[in-house]
Amino acid sequence: MAKKDDNLIARFLGGHADAVGETVKIYRQGLELFILGYVHDAQTAEDIASDAFARLIIKKPDIRDRAHFKTYLYAVAKNLAIENLRKSKRVAPLSEETPSRQSVEGELLKKERKEAVLSAINSLAGDYRSVLFLRYYEEMSVEEVARVMKKNKKQVYNLLNRARAQIKEILCEEGVFDED
Repeated sequence: MAKKDDNLIARFLGGHADAVGETVKIYRQGLELFILGYVHDAQTAEDIASDAFARLIIKKPDIRDRAHFKTYLYAVAKNLAIENLRKSKRVAPLSEETPSRQSVEGELLKKERKEAVLSAINSLAGDYRSVLFLRYYEEMSVEEVARVMKKNKKQVYNLLNRARAQIKEILCEEGVFDED
């Protein structure tokens, strides 16, 4: 599967229409959620994601595998989001998803906890929010997170530990989880 992914990335960077569509389909949703953590506006996040894909097609960086492509794509998107913030000079909280009320009680509780965790993550400072998103939602390795955030591995580990501690504190205060 890795060779197929690497071939898809090479074709994407070559501008092949079918590869562009497939690659955007694979990475768009996660990328937009990541950008949303910076710009707090869904339409702006969509625009920035489109710009990030376009920049990769235009610049054609020397990327040979899926992991490096994803890291590079997220780094480009982060820079575009920060550039957008500098231009607009506005910051607002992320919108929260509300859980479906048609679920069974177990699913409802699970979704409410997920919402509480999302709310707690959104209340964190930018680096803490980003490191948690990249590491756990996007399932990037610490090395990949370090490249995207332009930090060394030790800094990423420290950010992760501090962010998890803050999340635990927030969730315990809200009564979502018991302190152990």
